Amino acid sequence: MKKLICLTSAALALTLSLTACGGNQTPPVTEPQPTTVITGATMDEATPVNSLMLLTTAKPVAELQGVKREHYENGGYYYLDIAEDLSVRCVSSCYSTSIKDGESEEEYAQRRAVGLSMSMTPGTPAEITAGMNDKLSAALGAPVYLVTYVTGSAEKPVRWTVYLTRDENFSFQYAFCTSADADMENKIMNYFHTLKLEKMPS
Repeated sequence: MKKLICLTSAALALTLSLTACGGNQTPPVTEPQPTTVITGATMDEATPVNSLMLLTTAKPVAELQGVKREHYENGGYYYLDIAEDLSVRCVSSCYSTSIKDGESEEEYAQRRAVGLSMSMTPGTPAEITAGMNDKLSAALGAPVYLVTYVTGSAEKPVRWTVYLTRDENFSFQYAFCTSADADMENKIMNYFHTLKLEKMPS
């Protein structure tokens, strides 16, 4: 049986975001209230537990405010940060790796990246690109897959840029959602180059 414990969280230094990105029904955001949610579930000794997190000390690509912090008993997490004007959203997450039979690494990265926005962004993803990025992989020291796509409404299209790396048990994802015509590609890529998988802060 699952139990949910909510703890108020003051300020976490990590920048991340995403929610109703570019949708016509975007709720107003005035004073986001960061919250840590710890979800507990019955686990046996054989269940893998994550202890790593994608972290960086680089300057954020925009002024972002933390609006959601979720940590799970298996070490997974979901962080959401947004800009006050909703122009940029960032999500950092970790979840159990779940590659389907016959699914390639690129297909897995694309499925998880598109799934990130399906419940939050209207429209069908288009202009999808997915593949391993050699420079990001070299910077991290592990394979990194980069997925980009455009979605949102016709009036407010948005662009997703998603970074994904994984091991046998866990996948780590870092994503930015911006206006489709925003010139932020270089900022985002430079930011991605600074990401490191490090021990999760206590």
